[in-house]
Amino acid sequence: LVQANGRAEANAVEARKNAAESAQRLTLMTAEQGRQAFLAGRPAEALALLSTARDAGLDNAGVQYMVRKSTAAVGSLQRSVELGAGVSVIALSPNKTEIAVSTSDDSVSFLNAQTFAVIRTVKVAKGTRNMRLMPDGKTMITCSATGILSAWDIETGGQLDQLRIDPLPLVVCMPSPDGKTIVTGGVTPDSHRIGFDGHHFTPRSGQAYDTSTIRGVRWSPDGSRFVVVMAEASGPPPPTKRHPIEVLDGNPLWLVGIHGPVRAAVWSPDGKAVYTGDEGGVISKWDSATGHKLRELSGHRGAVIALGLTRDFHRLFSLGVDGSLRIWDAESGAQIGSVPAHERGRELVVSEVGDIVVTFGADGSTKMWSLSGQLRRSVPAAAGGISAMTVNAANDRILTGSIDGTLRAFQLSGVDFRLAISLPGDTAGVSFDRDEKQFVAASFNGPFARYPLQEAPEAERLKTSLLDDRAFALSGDGRFIADDHDGTIRVVSLAGQVEHEFPGHADGEATVAFNATDTHLLATGDFNMPLLYEIATGQQRLFPEKIGTAAAVFAVNTPSDVWVGTDQGEVIFWPENGPLRRNKVAKTVVVAIRQSPDAMWVAVTTYDQRVHLLRADTLEEVAVAPVGAAVNALGFSADSTLIVLGDRTGNIQVWTVAPLQQVDARKIGSRLFQLSTFTKSASFLTLTPSGLLVWDL
Repeated sequence: LVQANGRAEANAVEARKNAAESAQRLTLMTAEQGRQAFLAGRPAEALALLSTARDAGLDNAGVQYMVRKSTAAVGSLQRSVELGAGVSVIALSPNKTEIAVSTSDDSVSFLNAQTFAVIRTVKVAKGTRNMRLMPDGKTMITCSATGILSAWDIETGGQLDQLRIDPLPLVVCMPSPDGKTIVTGGVTPDSHRIGFDGHHFTPRSGQAYDTSTIRGVRWSPDGSRFVVVMAEASGPPPPTKRHPIEVLDGNPLWLVGIHGPVRAAVWSPDGKAVYTGDEGGVISKWDSATGHKLRELSGHRGAVIALGLTRDFHRLFSLGVDGSLRIWDAESGAQIGSVPAHERGRELVVSEVGDIVVTFGADGSTKMWSLSGQLRRSVPAAAGGISAMTVNAANDRILTGSIDGTLRAFQLSGVDFRLAISLPGDTAGVSFDRDEKQFVAASFNGPFARYPLQEAPEAERLKTSLLDDRAFALSGDGRFIADDHDGTIRVVSLAGQVEHEFPGHADGEATVAFNATDTHLLATGDFNMPLLYEIATGQQRLFPEKIGTAAAVFAVNTPSDVWVGTDQGEVIFWPENGPLRRNKVAKTVVVAIRQSPDAMWVAVTTYDQRVHLLRADTLEEVAVAPVGAAVNALGFSADSTLIVLGDRTGNIQVWTVAPLQQVDARKIGSRLFQLSTFTKSASFLTLTPSGLLVWDL
């Protein structure tokens, strides 16, 4: 009996062990399926699988990273409300607390801007084509397919007044900033001005245009004048050469010298200038007081259909039917950048807060961009397309409506990277101070410039210049720059004063670096001996044998210990005191080498397109994996759980340390000049031809 009980207990233990192993295998398989879905760009599927694995107890750094990124991608769609009829207009109340949505069933629904609960529904005139809320927040106006302009009491839903403007459909009814004048337009090329006292309409005057349907009205900030923008013509556009600024208390100012019908317009914040974009693809800047043309900006292939200005009036954004988003210096007119935004553009909005530009494509897609033109988020086209859109910056949302009757709200922030900075096109590299709050950028053809780490920073030009096009470093205290010139390594103050000089490699330096306390300087040349100097005394510590150095970095938490990667595939630890320690990890060149911030790991990439992970204390290689590219840059995350890899063709990969496994990959540009990880935040930076990005890990 005792033996039988013992066998039964042993069998039960074995069964529990097998069940646990089976559950573990299932969890690992689920996590791997989630990883594959994440890498394939299916965040919703990845989130479901990875969350299941995490709930089963697998909660390592890789799972956490992929869950975080998948949640951000899926979570960008915050709300989806079915309204039962096609959405034609979305408007925000003056205090931004309510959303008004006009639908094809001749209704306007008012929703709470936070909860999206329907507060009230107002039945409006049959065939309503457009709707606007008045500045008082108490009334709204609508225009209909039968040419009727109507005013409504929002609270009671009662009609206050109506006025027949035209026998043909009205598509535009835009109130002035004070609500006392309404401009209407329709399928006939005429605008009409209507007075409004809060209850009743009074016809005033109109203006005939030599083109087709009016698409919108752009009021000046003070409401004294406006510019009408036109819709795309159904046939060849008429040969339009002039366009008016309509003035409420005077004659129109004719803008002479346009290149076709005006398709877009935006006013400067002070109202002294207005920009127009026309059918010919030309943007013109006009003096709004005289109508005199101040400047022309060219670059779009086809009509310019949307314009936007930043709040500080420094940058102008334009979107064309060619799908390109172009960035201009608003003062000089110089083009700063151009990116392919959509196959065919439709609308553009510069957010009131957050320094984000939102573009909408004719295919229903939505994209968010930094002020330097870096894509921050892309929202796929909705099934029903986009029939209406607006940005509610106060609530961090983009609102879109579709013809299938769905109102969607997407998160405006929460993007993959937290900062994008435009730098001169000849930038050779950047280097940060120890606090990671400022950086110095070097250009091939000019002096160094110091920048604060913030969006659109002002550059401080320094008195010293990069004298060699290869290597430089900023000291941790942000006071000195080290770079190479004609075989001499110099330490120079930001005021241009040479503080120290050291013999360098005859053919120049590949890298130079200060240690963590700015007491020592390390330099490497192409497959030469590493050079290590104590800065204060100028004393050089010689490497004890002849090697070809391919990469070298200071060790973590020591003043002058060094990790070296050789052209023969060796990883060598070179301590200040004691013998060399080494491990040959490959038969080819070590391209890059880094030690983790917690000092536990050393990662290297080799020319045979592999990443190797070693224990720092023993140099034992614990893992090796193919990366599929010639990776020339790597770094550890601040918590030492992730490794970021980059190659010169603009590909970025993210790997976990334990286990060594890829969890992300993306293409960030055509070329990658530099990749560096931060030690004080879960971030890394990339330097590409389009500028510097700081990415969130």
